[in-house]
Amino acid sequence: MKILILSVLLLNIFSIISAQPLKIYCIDVDQGSSTLIVSPANKYILIDAGDYETGYNYGDTVLRLIRNLGITHLDYTLATHYHADHIGGMPTVIYGLSGSGHNDSILHYCYDRADTYTTTQYIYYKNAVAGKRRTIGIVVTILFFFVAVILESIDIHNSSPAKNPSLILRTSTIFLTYLTSGSLKFGNFGNVI
Repeated sequence: MKILILSVLLLNIFSIISAQPLKIYCIDVDQGSSTLIVSPANKYILIDAGDYETGYNYGDTVLRLIRNLGITHLDYTLATHYHADHIGGMPTVIYGLSGSGHNDSILHYCYDRADTYTTTQYIYYKNAVAGKRRTIGIVVTILFFFVAVILESIDIHNSSPAKNPSLILRTSTIFLTYLTSGSLKFGNFGNVI
């Protein structure tokens, strides 16, 4: 009887997994970075949101994709580091989902390395994530129904202090491991893999 119950439970679990696959969207935001991860249980994490530069806001590109997918909130955000081409569009996405001046569309936390930085884009980012901001120490693990999202702060020995350390995100399922980072330079992979 126990074997039958376990078999039915496993069959139900695998049918749910196969019905809703893990989806990873690498969003074209020019030189910057942005990735949206959708778990099989429809949990959403946004990693970076591109640049906000004079004449074009890549946060609009990210927000348009999120809305086109029918997503109305994010469970988590992650800022890999504080350069404008990674965090510049984040306020547009957060305020675009929540309404101007609000961040209630973020259900849980906005992860970053919690350092301070002095650029205008950093100040806009910090205000947008206020009250939701959490620090990545060494490792934080989030479980999304058979998907482990591991956020790591890794010293990648970049020359710019703004990228040292950078945050690395490793998403793992039974069948796949996906690694994303902000501005990881060639030759630094040995510290990550």
